[in-house]
Amino acid sequence: MAFEVFKMGKLSDRLESEAYEWVAWQIQETYGLELTKNEYGYEQDIVEVMTEEHVKEIEEYLDNTYKDKLWIEPYANTALNSICDRWRDENDVPWEPHIESVDANKDVKDYDEKQNASEKEDEMTLATDGYPVRFKSIK
Repeated sequence: MAFEVFKMGKLSDRLESEAYEWVAWQIQETYGLELTKNEYGYEQDIVEVMTEEHVKEIEEYLDNTYKDKLWIEPYANTALNSICDRWRDENDVPWEPHIESVDANKDVKDYDEKQNASEKEDEMTLATDGYPVRFKSIK
């Protein structure tokens, strides 16, 4: 009998739920939000008491962790994105894409230019036997 882990979907749901509660508590504590209970005894969801400023600040935090290549727990990242998306959906506030004024591919382009420059410096010709011969021109 081979080992197998069962009910991975349930585990994933539980971890997502735990992360959602974790970041919702952090939002509540950070911004001093109070959640009230309805007539059935259920507590308000964090999305109901957040403002647009809260959402923008959280989205900025997520953008910075991505741009600065900082680590954030993937479940927490998903939960924060979910909260911000839900707030925008429920309040009819469209998502405004962040337009980067700096070329995002600048590092790649710089690398390619350096590679091309170094290849031009090292001229390659083929010898009579067909193998490449590398030489640098005498200046």
